Amino acid sequence: MAKWHKVAAGRFDETQDDRDFLEQGPLVSIGREPPQNSTDNPLDTDAPVKLRYSFRTVPMTEEIRDRYLPKNPWVDHITCPQNDEITDYGPSGSSLIDEISDSVEVLLVEDYNATGLVGDAYKLFPNTPDTEGNLDQESLDNTFFWFMRSTGANRPTRGRGGSWGLGKLAFPLASSARTFFVVTTRSDMKRYLAGQAVLKNHNFRNQWWAAMMYFADDDLIGEDGHHWAPVSDDGEIEEFCSTFQVDREPGVPGTSVVVPLPKKALEIGNLALCILSNYCVPIMEGRLTVEFSKSEDHLLEINSSNIRRILSSDNLPWDRLNRNLPDNAGVNPAWTTRERMAELVLLHESMRGDGVEYTELPVGIPEPGRAPNSNEQFNAILPDRGTSELDAVNDAFQENGVIHVEGQIPVHQRGNAVQFGRYKLVLRKCEDPDDAEAHFYRDQISLPLVLKKEPAVDGVSSLLKVSGDDNPLRELLRQAEGPAHLNWNPKSVRMKREYEYGPTTIYFLRDLVKKIVNKITSVQIEAESIWDEFFSLGEDKPKPPKIIRNFRIDEKEHGGFTITPLEEAEDLSGKQYVIRVGYPKPATAMPKSPPDPRAIDVHEMNWWSEGATVSFDVLADNGEVCRDRVLVAISEPDFEIHLEGLDTELKAQAIVTERDSQ
Repeated sequence: MAKWHKVAAGRFDETQDDRDFLEQGPLVSIGREPPQNSTDNPLDTDAPVKLRYSFRTVPMTEEIRDRYLPKNPWVDHITCPQNDEITDYGPSGSSLIDEISDSVEVLLVEDYNATGLVGDAYKLFPNTPDTEGNLDQESLDNTFFWFMRSTGANRPTRGRGGSWGLGKLAFPLASSARTFFVVTTRSDMKRYLAGQAVLKNHNFRNQWWAAMMYFADDDLIGEDGHHWAPVSDDGEIEEFCSTFQVDREPGVPGTSVVVPLPKKALEIGNLALCILSNYCVPIMEGRLTVEFSKSEDHLLEINSSNIRRILSSDNLPWDRLNRNLPDNAGVNPAWTTRERMAELVLLHESMRGDGVEYTELPVGIPEPGRAPNSNEQFNAILPDRGTSELDAVNDAFQENGVIHVEGQIPVHQRGNAVQFGRYKLVLRKCEDPDDAEAHFYRDQISLPLVLKKEPAVDGVSSLLKVSGDDNPLRELLRQAEGPAHLNWNPKSVRMKREYEYGPTTIYFLRDLVKKIVNKITSVQIEAESIWDEFFSLGEDKPKPPKIIRNFRIDEKEHGGFTITPLEEAEDLSGKQYVIRVGYPKPATAMPKSPPDPRAIDVHEMNWWSEGATVSFDVLADNGEVCRDRVLVAISEPDFEIHLEGLDTELKAQAIVTERDSQ
């Protein structure tokens, strides 16, 4: 007979690496993780994986509560004071006993045409047969172990999608009681049941208990409380499935997850928007079908045949989600608009050759053994101005046509010969600039935070995709993703340990659209260059002096600017510049005392940079800090400097001077 197992604390620590999931919130986590893991483990690769989200109200009796949600130990431990901040039912929350007295709300997340959780369900530790500590293939392939037993660890294996490791944290985070149950059936027809409550170290009746509780077979398979055994008795599993309305027959491979007491943000409409925003491409490709059911007599299916109609309908709550997450947690990966999704559909259909006309832009391969994202490398791989290829692309671009790019890039895995990874890119200038967004996909996984759901260039929509089992670029990018797979992090320790030029490879992919658009649209006339020594933001820009130009300035719509090097500029690494900003013009270069900060204080504005460092220690002659200027130290040839916060009602001007020339 199954029961809940509590584990006495052996040490006082926190092992759950759930920061990424907590920051994104339950909607993004539960909307992204299940499709990712299911599509990474299809049973039949020629058919779509089906994923169903169902909300159900399960009647409760005393017998059912005692069996699955008992007061001792489940309620008692979840409602301990130490768990107050992570559940809704601690001392400052609602009564958990009252919440489950007559019925309990559950969210079911079930997949079909998927392998289920495979491998030895009784394995407690992975095998390390060699002296270097590497895991054997049996351990790497054991998804049951990585999903159900490995607490706070990531599965160290290569693959198309996620890892079946930390992603499991999406399920307890979706529960107001931090609890989930799992029923899995494999192709060998074996079926298992288990459950977990992922809490904090907590004290109950003057004894400390570990963060984890397990719903499992009555008998342990080891001496440690973590050594539980899954329920394998078919009668017990069938009774659980009947009670919680789980659709997981013995002969149907896949996994069903039951999330009791789902968070309030998890509504059908919100889930549909999140999944469409993040998995539109695999749905259009026929790799994923998603169903939503808010009651037994309701079912909405989104598949490759109807996704375009659904995206154009008025049934989705497009205005329900905010662009930004609460508590300044950043951009909301679930947010999108109908118009942005229409742009993504157009770009993807063009990439697949589904009747959308396009113009090809031929590109070369960056030279191996060097950073691929330098201006010199970009100049070498893109066609020269005045060539027929670039003229044709420019004409199509100005007429809102789609531009196709297929390219290769060197991948330098440490200890191996250089390989060449592949990427595909489509882009176009939107009729409405608000519809533009830069979309990034690695296989079926979208990475909406590479550019934080902004376009690479204002008004230009783009889709960059890296895929293929034999594509070394795919694996480099995978190593740069965190547990939530939302971004390619150029600072990833794991990626930098395994690859040379990893960060600059990411910069290359991220900046490629900007470099292309600059190449086909910029006019290199000295009188029209508006950066280096002098530029003006607003109307009535004065004619700049005729000097050598090293910088490009792009004015921000809401007050500010972005500085990048011109394509033909010299390498400015190691140089320092002072940027002075003022309304209507900056103060002198060498003031005896600092300008009045009430006139302008750029230190209180938002600065951020890549490949350069911005500091605020520019001093006047009297030793006081000048708050109208900053010092920029350039460290990489391809850099970006951003300022936000200038008053758009005033005319701002700025002067940049190399520090040695002041």
